[in-house]
Amino acid sequence: MDIFDCIIIGAGPAGIFAAINISLKGHKVLILEKKSSPGRKFLISGSGQCNITNSYREVDFYLNYFEKKNFTKKIINRFSPDDLLKFFKKRGIDFITKENGKVFPASNRASDLLDVMIKELKQLDITVIYDNKVESIKEKDNIFNIVANKNYLSRSVLIATGGKSYPLTGSEGDVESICKNLDVRLNNMIPALTPLYLNNNHFRALSGISTFVKITVKNNKKEKYSFSGDLLFTHKGISGPVILRLSRYINERSELIISFSKLDQQEFEERFLKWTDKNGNRPILKLDILSHLPARLVETLLNMSEITKDTKASQVNKRQRKKLIDNICNHNIKGFKKAGFEVAMITRGGVPTEELFTKSLMHKRHKGLFFTGEVIDVDADTGGYNLQFAFSSAYVAANGVCDYLD
Repeated sequence: MDIFDCIIIGAGPAGIFAAINISLKGHKVLILEKKSSPGRKFLISGSGQCNITNSYREVDFYLNYFEKKNFTKKIINRFSPDDLLKFFKKRGIDFITKENGKVFPASNRASDLLDVMIKELKQLDITVIYDNKVESIKEKDNIFNIVANKNYLSRSVLIATGGKSYPLTGSEGDVESICKNLDVRLNNMIPALTPLYLNNNHFRALSGISTFVKITVKNNKKEKYSFSGDLLFTHKGISGPVILRLSRYINERSELIISFSKLDQQEFEERFLKWTDKNGNRPILKLDILSHLPARLVETLLNMSEITKDTKASQVNKRQRKKLIDNICNHNIKGFKKAGFEVAMITRGGVPTEELFTKSLMHKRHKGLFFTGEVIDVDADTGGYNLQFAFSSAYVAANGVCDYLD
């Protein structure tokens, strides 16, 4: 039976990129993929446009990796956003930078990036076997026996099976059964970057509308977090960048306080009274400090405050005014649940970073066993940071494999 230098489990971007880098150094690589085609989740990233990395540098790039910023800094410093873009530019891909530093292929097609990597696999004569789910891995005398549709032997193994988000793409948490078999500890895997489903969705009719908001999260009397950004109303609740970002900090007992205004409550009320004094005969719908909001959202907030859109400013009584100001400046949301893995963008949890050698991403208790990408317990903000980690960790793991083999 052939013995490979490295068998990679999973043909997502991290697995493929690692295979390329290992093969470039002359080692014999095999990729095992349980689905019938590669990169399924990658192809739908960024709605198929693929926000591959981020160029924004006005704040610390690594703050977007939350409590794992020190770990990820060591990984990404070895294969930076510039290095990643150079790899694809050298192979004919141009890029554009959009809002907040988000970098996309100029074609806005993730498939163009995947095609480049698949072409590279073919040029390097790397075999990928599809429809081949790994059932278990056993290690004896520095040789790994990988049990799938048949047995495979390898001097090293790189696990790149992804997390549990978007399971229909094949990202079903296979690392859990593999690691259990190897006695490798995992941190609990939970959905991250996920929308919220509201128990009482008063905004259902606004589905598809987005607006800029400020949100305060209260988990208890002491624990508070503040966020700002675009909120998207959906038929089930609320989503958008600001909701995805805060989803990692909340539980189902949390309280969300949303401000739809750019002003604080006191300033809003002062401006409200000043405007109504001068414009008593005008519909309250025309209130100038609401002009930045979508008209349908304003109507909804008025209805919640028992005010019709045709009500004149002078007809709004004190109780209605207080209710409207609360709904706009301190809109309280309780009773929601986080959406599950079926729509979560990424997974939080996985192989603990402290159990991996940072220099190689080899497991500290299992020589020859490496991990890359979303299987590692690193989750980042939206904006290309998670894909950057996937490629950077693949590069580091690939070099770790080569150092181990050499």
